[in-house]
Amino acid sequence: MKYLLRHKYVYLFIIVFSIIGFITGFFYYQTQPNDIKNDIKESINIEEDLQKGTNNISKRLKEIFIIFLSSILIITIINNYLKIFIEPFQIGFIFSFLTTYGLKFSLIYTIIYYIIPLLFILILIRISTTISLNIIKLIYKKDYKSKRQLIIILKKYLLISLFLIIYEFFLSIFSTNINGYLMTII
Repeated sequence: MKYLLRHKYVYLFIIVFSIIGFITGFFYYQTQPNDIKNDIKESINIEEDLQKGTNNISKRLKEIFIIFLSSILIITIINNYLKIFIEPFQIGFIFSFLTTYGLKFSLIYTIIYYIIPLLFILILIRISTTISLNIIKLIYKKDYKSKRQLIIILKKYLLISLFLIIYEFFLSIFSTNINGYLMTII
């Protein structure tokens, strides 16, 4: 709890910016003309997609690496902050699209396949910010206390990354069961 309070403004920024992205994505889909909505629905055949298993492990590994690389390169950390808006925007757009199949279906599908991984990604982005700040302290101030903190933060980053990969692993195993249940809702 003490750790959360110390970074409360960073988490508040992430939450508010993510909610704005989600709402913007949701309403962006709603403002599209009906012919574009029909094209989207035809191009994304959700029933066909649900018959396949889902495996996003390689995608998540790539995201974890890019976030970490951005934190080390410091200048590219802007990519991480853009991700705070863009990922929820995409989720809002997808959620709005999925509501055409039903609210219960869209909630379950979005939470399982998008929201939970997004929470891990947002935590990793917050940790990557701390990594960048400690690297700056270490380089410019020669603050060796930052070196110890950096090692601890890197361990946290690896632990959260491991939880995300484990979640995606279990999701890939049970996705056929989850998708079968979702098919009954449609």
